[in-house]
Amino acid sequence: MEVARIASLRGHRVTLFEEDDKLGGLVNLAFVPPHKGELKNVIDYYAHQLKILPLEVKLGESFTEEKFEQIEPDVVVFAAGARELMPQIPGITGEHVFTALEILKDNVAVGESVVLIGGGLIGVETAEFLADQGKKVTVIEMLKAVATDVGPTIRWGLLARLSEKISMLTSTSVIEIKEKSVVVSDPEDNRKEIPCDTVVIATGLSSRTDLVEQMKKQDAEVYVVGSCVKPGQIADAVEDAFAVGCKI
Repeated sequence: MEVARIASLRGHRVTLFEEDDKLGGLVNLAFVPPHKGELKNVIDYYAHQLKILPLEVKLGESFTEEKFEQIEPDVVVFAAGARELMPQIPGITGEHVFTALEILKDNVAVGESVVLIGGGLIGVETAEFLADQGKKVTVIEMLKAVATDVGPTIRWGLLARLSEKISMLTSTSVIEIKEKSVVVSDPEDNRKEIPCDTVVIATGLSSRTDLVEQMKKQDAEVYVVGSCVKPGQIADAVEDAFAVGCKI
């Protein structure tokens, strides 16, 4: 959205494709966890900007090679964000297994006891979201600490809240997901089963680069910005997009 805003302000004729029925991508889920509500202001700001600027917004439409041939753009900017990584864990395809993003969309039934696999930012925020609903949550993290991708200015407060709401097992690997439990192992290969009704996967994101290579073969400048390059923070994506918007 930032590239579209800057490019339009600079006088370019801009068409923005968004496959969802609303703007914002994963930011629509970023403000769902506790204490994150102010992030909705980001979407509200850009929605207003794109409404008053002379550009075309196509909601519910994916950009394709056919669309490229129809429009024949001089520049194509990919800002498709990221998708969730799914680890190779036996049992991960079970009906009681969901991703963190599915949980934050709040459209799946979650049991009373939850094992959440992955203790990064998305994982711990989803864990707090569930804990505030009264769920019993256990976070499993392979590293020695959780929330290592959270900035120091907010990490201490987040960890203080989490310590009162959820259980956390660090330096722990998931061996298998069963129907009513998750099998885990510590560094000494001591194994145990953690009972649960629901399993949530939050093991990271990977960039969505569909069509990028195909477009690079076309007669157009191609740029990739934000989490489409590397999943990261919202501020970094906006900075990246601003730079590209000023360049084109």
